Amino acid sequence: MNRASIALSFGFADSLAAELIGRPIADLHTDVDAMIEAADVLAPLADRLGVARPRPHLAGLGYVHISALGAAVTISPDAAEPFVTPALRCPADIDRLREPDDYMTAGLVPARLGLLEMLLGRRPDAARIIGHEMQGPATTAGLLLGPDFFTLPHDDPARARRLLDFCTRSAIRYARAIARRLGRPDGPGRVAESRHRPRTDPRPRSRPLLTRRPRPQWPLCCRRMEIARFRPRHSPRDQSPAPRSMTRSTSDETAPQPPAVGPRRCRLIEIVGSCLLCTIVLGAMLRAQLPWNKWFVPEP
Repeated sequence: MNRASIALSFGFADSLAAELIGRPIADLHTDVDAMIEAADVLAPLADRLGVARPRPHLAGLGYVHISALGAAVTISPDAAEPFVTPALRCPADIDRLREPDDYMTAGLVPARLGLLEMLLGRRPDAARIIGHEMQGPATTAGLLLGPDFFTLPHDDPARARRLLDFCTRSAIRYARAIARRLGRPDGPGRVAESRHRPRTDPRPRSRPLLTRRPRPQWPLCCRRMEIARFRPRHSPRDQSPAPRSMTRSTSDETAPQPPAVGPRRCRLIEIVGSCLLCTIVLGAMLRAQLPWNKWFVPEP
């Protein structure tokens, strides 16, 4: 695949689907009729934009895994995001943290699986997902312990490491259990289920191309200053002795060195220089009484 030009696509947020059908986003978590209606409403919009049509699916929920670990997840009709109550009250509870014997019967997993079976019964083309399979170990640990997790690596590094190891192992086992339950391939390199059906339309589609952006180039003077900052005084390839004037004495090493010029300071110098140059040119034009205003003020 040519990385210089990659065809891009995109999906539709669940909040947009809820707004188009005029229902709260909580219905996309609990109501099968709302899920089907949202997919049907977004289909014409996807055709107009030239992207794949969304498949009926349960709204994305990243808290299914932590609910199986004991965290309470509340889906309120008035809230845009579910509310999570941490499962651990204090860092000492980390020592008593255990995985469930069966992830398929813990937390929100049974209810989400039941909704998925109902959805597949009415729309066989629905996406076989019950939410985001996993989150990062730091996110999972923060949701399980709450704000105390952010100071735990400093207060108790051993418990912080133990909690992160537990979250990593638990996320892997949970993802494998979900993959086996939904009949998806398991193992490294597997492709996750998509909420969008593959497009089989043979017509050419106009999609934006991801072009590789050129690297920003600093002005020549700034580049020279950066090169001079990192260039050694003597090249290792040069075997000839250095001139006496270039040798550094002990007094030179202890003497204070001038501050290095970084890219941010070079950028500031470039901006100030440009403003100063514009001011000088404008002042010269005013003193010479040139008709400068016709360049800046459009004629009626």
